[in-house]
Amino acid sequence: MPYFDYKGKKVHFVDKGQGDTLLLLPGNTSSSLIHSADIDYFATGFRVVCPDYPGYGKSERVEKLAVDFWWSNAELCKELLSFLEQENCIALGSSGGGIIALNLAIIAPALVRAVVADSITGEFANGKDFERQVQMRKNAPDELRTFWQMAHGEDWERIIELDSQLLIEASMRQESFYRGRLKEINCPVLLTGSLSDDAISDVEVNICSVARQITNSKTIFFPTGGHPLMWSRPEDFRENVMQFLERI
Repeated sequence: MPYFDYKGKKVHFVDKGQGDTLLLLPGNTSSSLIHSADIDYFATGFRVVCPDYPGYGKSERVEKLAVDFWWSNAELCKELLSFLEQENCIALGSSGGGIIALNLAIIAPALVRAVVADSITGEFANGKDFERQVQMRKNAPDELRTFWQMAHGEDWERIIELDSQLLIEASMRQESFYRGRLKEINCPVLLTGSLSDDAISDVEVNICSVARQITNSKTIFFPTGGHPLMWSRPEDFRENVMQFLERI
């Protein structure tokens, strides 16, 4: 299994396919293993690289997740691309991974030629949404617990606890996920979401608040589908992503 060293920690990543590089970024509590079907799909036309963030999946564990998780993991992705000697990639992420993809376009504009950000929250943490997520995790159904165990292994409960602590702290700080720099993104950006998203309140308002700050952005909403759209309506999501990438 491929790893690279980042700030003293071993970071696992999947590397599959050939062609232009597509960096596939999991959301909070997810991992590369959970994205295996997405990796297989996009690897038919791209070189797909999908990391497990520090503390996640098969990566080395950490004592605490950074409160700027979505920014610090964009910095990690920059170093991963450098390690792989890859430039001009497509960054595609869902939920928290979508935020990381946008941050990567801010941090390393020369490395990113397009972004797809699916089912993201707004520029700032919604305290009520994050609180609801944390409470839901405490009484998660068996299906979701199995999802987490598959994503991270036997110590999954500790990882979910750390991520919940992250959401609580981020809610208290109320800082921009993007450090107020969304207007610096110049590459084409596709934002997608479901108007029936069960994890994000006022999803249309939140996603559009991000889109308005990006000069070259396109937004697509579907009337139905859960969180994230990428998994609740995979065929529709993939079709629109491929059309977007073909045009650029």
